[in-house]
Formats: sequence, C-alpha cells, structure tokens
Amino acid sequence: MKTSSIQKITLIFITLISLISLQSNAQSKASKRDQDFTLTAGNSIRYSAPIKGFETDYNYGVGVYLDLDYKLTKGLSVRGDFGWSVFKGKRISDYSITPDLNDWEFSGGLKYKFSILYVEGLAGYRTGFESVTYAPGAGIEVGNFNIGANYNIIDQERFMSYKLTFFW
Repeated sequence: MKTSSIQKITLIFITLISLISLQSNAQSKASKRDQDFTLTAGNSIRYSAPIKGFETDYNYGVGVYLDLDYKLTKGLSVRGDFGWSVFKGKRISDYSITPDLNDWEFSGGLKYKFSILYVEGLAGYRTGFESVTYAPGAGIEVGNFNIGANYNIIDQERFMSYKLTFFW
C-alpha cells in the first residue's frame, strides 16, 4: 500500500502528540484529568457501520485516531479528533464494485460530562468524502477509558462510529 505525503505527515503528527502527552501525563495520571484547564490525549480504535446512502457502496469502516480533550470546567471540554479510517467497498467474489475509501478526519467540538456519561458534538472535515462532517455522540468515560458512539452526517451519507479510547 502506497503512503502519500499527507498520510506520513499526519502519522508523524499523531506520534509526536502521543509521545508528548505520554510524557506529560506520566507525572500525575489520575489527578490531572480531574483538574480544569488540562489537556489529555489518547488513542482510539473505531468501527463504523453504514446507515443511509452509504450502505449501498460500503460494508464497514475501521480506523485509528488521536483524541484530544481540553477540560475547561468540571463537565465541559473542548474536543479534537484526528485520524484515519478505511471503508471497505462492497465486493462480489473477487470483483470489487466499489474501491476501498481511505479517509482522514480532522474534527473538533464540545463535550459535556455528567458523572461517567457524556454527550458531545463534533464538526470537521473528512478528506475521503471531500466534505464537512457533523457528529453528535454520547458515551461512558471511566478512568482513562472511553467507550462512545457518534452519528456521522456527511452530505447525504450517514453512518455510526463506535470507539474505544485510552487516555494517557
């Protein structure tokens, strides 16, 4: 698989942010996420299921992301998601009707946390679709783990993405 220069730059960016976050959070893991005005980062794996307008061409998507969370107050955070997904095209035996779709996502938004439950709203740009995306979501955050789901809206396309994140 040939890697483009934008993919290489994004992977280097994700790696650098991850290393910086790992080093800075090693000092006080538990207490840091409870303080206001703190930045935490983590990596997530994602599974996407097509819903509307998308299911005719693609079976599913998988991806890896860098998740950023900047806590403003007790419940409110600014969020950022940066990552890559591949959506598998529908296939009939060895013949591919739709080629796989490689997609880089750059999105940000707000998250509000009620105890362990949270809701969030993200907006951003997806390179594979060449379009703006909106993604309301909800999930559960316990300790350094986050399990969530987002309803992705891209023009006429709709899909659910499910994520498992570990914050350092």
